[in-house]
Amino acid sequence: MEESTFLLGVNYWPARKGVEWWRQFDRAEVEADFAAIADAGIQAVRIFLVWEDFQPRRDGVEARSVARLEQVLDVAASAGLRVVPSLFTGTVAANVVFWPPWAIGGRDIPAGLRIFAGRRPQKHYIRDIWRDTSLTAAQNRFVEGVVAPLAEHPAIHAWDLGHHTSDGWRPLGRSQEGRDWASALARSVRRFVPQKPLWMGASLRELREESSLRVNDMARIFGQAAISLLDPDGRALDLAFAEFVVRLVAALTGQVPLVHAVGVSTKVDDSPGLDEEEQAAWAEQVVLVVRRLGVSELYWWAWSDYDRRLWRRPPLDVAPAERAMGLVRADGTPKPALAALQRAARQPVDVAPPQERLDPNRYYSEVPFEALYRRFRETGRLSEETEGGEQE
Repeated sequence: MEESTFLLGVNYWPARKGVEWWRQFDRAEVEADFAAIADAGIQAVRIFLVWEDFQPRRDGVEARSVARLEQVLDVAASAGLRVVPSLFTGTVAANVVFWPPWAIGGRDIPAGLRIFAGRRPQKHYIRDIWRDTSLTAAQNRFVEGVVAPLAEHPAIHAWDLGHHTSDGWRPLGRSQEGRDWASALARSVRRFVPQKPLWMGASLRELREESSLRVNDMARIFGQAAISLLDPDGRALDLAFAEFVVRLVAALTGQVPLVHAVGVSTKVDDSPGLDEEEQAAWAEQVVLVVRRLGVSELYWWAWSDYDRRLWRRPPLDVAPAERAMGLVRADGTPKPALAALQRAARQPVDVAPPQERLDPNRYYSEVPFEALYRRFRETGRLSEETEGGEQE
């Protein structure tokens, strides 16, 4: 067994601004939050660029938003924090997507999704990101306008091409076009930051069904597998399930993934969730579980609860579980989970990386997710050994 090295991060939205923070930017608020994050011993912050705020027109980026992003990076550098900007966000919460108005197309919106453009609800879905060359060109301009001017900033730890993109974009079935799209955007980013880590934040959906971008595709294209351990309803995942997901991604990709989002809500009013002590106990245990598997980088969702004034606005109006997933309350006071997470991050652990391997083509032709989980609960393995040591 080997000893663990571990980077602890948080996903960040300001408590009083939420998705509006690029439009209502307040440097002093970011300075106070980042100072508190650094004081808590957290090393990295993952942030989300609301696409329509950074590219309100398809022909170029909004210089003011890029300047505000640079201020965020400056604040982080002063606090000793590393930053992971997420470029294209799929669902923000509860299947809510914010897109530029020029990216909206003519198809009906798939059931369960809410699309906002210009902060207004839409009746039509996004345009086809795989086949619409004008949309692809606009995304490349976005990358060039955001990544290029900040490529040398010392606060940048890594770049994330997108958070839960398949949840928001609903790619259907296996698609070479989807892999081509991801490869092209990865090349676009690497033109400016060839040495920086790059990933794309997958959700549980990439394991539960066939997708245009499988987790093994993402690992190959970006060089790093990254998975979310967020339950869609904000519930605490069974610890065995969290272990199973990490083992499954490792088996399909040949590498232990980083965890780009993990968390659970605390109960506020009638919202679902745990009490604060239960959240703390779960947080400590889930971090130790994944660290023992070799996960070396993890981002809690999220740093802060949201101010109640945001609860009636999208996306929180339909996402009660998202309102109180923070390590601190909306007023900035710490929950017990913050200390629990610190303990879990500092505790020495012996690492035993998963050794099982699964054939991705066979897995995705059947997508035996639930069956494999039942087997894992019963045997502690993903696969059965046959004569000669081969795996099923």
